[in-house]
Amino acid sequence: MAQFNESTLRRVTQGDESAFAELYNHYKTPALRFTVSLLKDEEEAENMVQDVFLKIWLRRSQIKPDYNFNSYLFTCLRNMAFDYFKKVEKSEQMRL
Repeated sequence: MAQFNESTLRRVTQGDESAFAELYNHYKTPALRFTVSLLKDEEEAENMVQDVFLKIWLRRSQIKPDYNFNSYLFTCLRNMAFDYFKKVEKSEQMRL
C-alpha cells in the first residue's frame, strides 16, 4: 500500500473532516483485513478499526504528517489486538 498523501495528513491534523474521510476510506479495507487476520473475528475487528480511527481523530494534532502513517496505523491496530488478547485471557482465567 502506498504512503498516504502528506498534504492530506496535514489537513487532518488541522481538523479537516473531509481529509479524515479520505484517510479512513484509503485505509479501512487493509486495516480491517489486517485486524481480521489477527483476531479471526470480523465483528470485533470492525469495532477495533473504528476505535483506532476514532482515537486517531481525537489525537489528530499529534500526527506527524512527514512520518510513516501506514506504520503508525498498523502498529496501533496490532497493539490494540494484543491488549484485546490480554483482556480475553484475563477474563477466561477469572472464570476458572
